[in-house]
Amino acid sequence: MKTKILNNYITKRALFALSLVALPFATSLNAADFDTNGEEVTFSDVVEESGNINIFAGKLTMNNSSLGSSSGGRFNMSIGDSSSWSTLHMNDTTAYFNTINFGGYMNSAKFINSNIFVDNAVEASATDFDQIEIHGGVFKAPSIVKPYSSGSTGSTSILITDGAYADFSVIDIASLTIENSTWRSFDNTVDTLYLKGNVVLDLYWADEYISNSMCLFADTVVIEDNASVTFKVGFGDLMVADIMEMEEYVNDGYVDFDFLQFFIFNTVVGNGTSDEFLVLVDSSDSYTWTVTDMGDGVFRMSDFALIPEPSTYAAIFGALALALAIYRRRK
Repeated sequence: MKTKILNNYITKRALFALSLVALPFATSLNAADFDTNGEEVTFSDVVEESGNINIFAGKLTMNNSSLGSSSGGRFNMSIGDSSSWSTLHMNDTTAYFNTINFGGYMNSAKFINSNIFVDNAVEASATDFDQIEIHGGVFKAPSIVKPYSSGSTGSTSILITDGAYADFSVIDIASLTIENSTWRSFDNTVDTLYLKGNVVLDLYWADEYISNSMCLFADTVVIEDNASVTFKVGFGDLMVADIMEMEEYVNDGYVDFDFLQFFIFNTVVGNGTSDEFLVLVDSSDSYTWTVTDMGDGVFRMSDFALIPEPSTYAAIFGALALALAIYRRRK
């Protein structure tokens, strides 16, 4: 294996990569291609501002490391080649990526208690099975996409578990499992969506949902026994202003929304009744309101009111203090 690497990479960077195969950890990372012929390379305590990582064969593990930065440093990552399996594990690592591509024969990618931020869509274009797992931590990206143009024939499954907070859409994904975690998303296409344990579906951009009548989109939703599913919906100020102008609200003082209509699916397996769903509607920055569960997935919103500006509160408290001072003086 060592001879092969030396023949392929007669560079200083290759010698560095070779040393990593022999050692259990490293303190720095040069942007490099890793072809370990099935062996495992492990980095620990790595701190790098930007670069590229290409994993061709074998397993790359990163522990307690920091890649890129919130201020602009970014990495590009490509995993998998066309001939052998590649695996990525990131443990207790914070990383900022410009792009991630799971391609070729990508066996699995696990992000464990890590915070991963990706600027562009994550492409799952492998020609065989992809398994992406997020265990705790945070994973944010615009989307995880199975592109039609890739010519891939494999399927992609995603697991979000162990209290993770995931913020991305999924497009043309075979299966998505959310277990005891929060998924913040919109406008998805997934064959099967599995909901297990305590699940929060953070449906932001509610303005879009109301107008387009869509949110989560799956062929089949499997709700495990004893699962608790909470829809968390946020309305912006403009949406609230529009609601207050609706004829229904003007005439009756309330508006009824069927939030389950945004949860679009063809088949539900398990406890797929509206009683299994809770809806938590967040207040906007400028308004408060009352939410009443009317049953069957319908929630009534009423009593909209502006939140006074801080200056208004200051004026009120000032007036009260002045009144109290006058009262005490008269006594």
